[in-house]
Amino acid sequence: LARGHLGDPRGVEPLITGLGDKEWRVQNTAAMALDKLDWQPDDKAGPIYWMHMWQWDKCVKIGAPAVEPLIAALKQKDNNVQQAAAGALGQIGDPRAVEPLITALRNEAIQAAAKALVAIGAPSVEPLIAALEQMEGHARRVAEKVLRDLGGHAGGGADGSCAPP
Repeated sequence: LARGHLGDPRGVEPLITGLGDKEWRVQNTAAMALDKLDWQPDDKAGPIYWMHMWQWDKCVKIGAPAVEPLIAALKQKDNNVQQAAAGALGQIGDPRAVEPLITALRNEAIQAAAKALVAIGAPSVEPLIAALEQMEGHARRVAEKVLRDLGGHAGGGADGSCAPP
């Protein structure tokens, strides 16, 4: 990664490879080095690059190819990253994000995840109803509110179960 830091254009390919690393820190180092080279990403490498540049709107513009990297970002420890990723996923509206967003209802990004599930709409209802059985406390209350916002029936059964809409 050192060549990219020095502005050497021969360092672009290893830096692009660095964007694909599983470690957020390695991705960030690669993205910062590519930024110094005024590199412009394509739709394949773009989502990870734009996340590290805090230009989440560009991930939204990329659309479907950005969904998997954004889902991976939901798992980061940084609450700000989780919230931004959830927001972008909600704007894209791809149903592949539903299950990871339901999981995110259990972390610090709970409100952003809830808003994203509402934005995705109908594809969120059935998986959210199924997930309610394992939820408790604040996460369950937020999930029930999401279902109400979506027109589902949260907590409607006598036993506290949820009947599908």
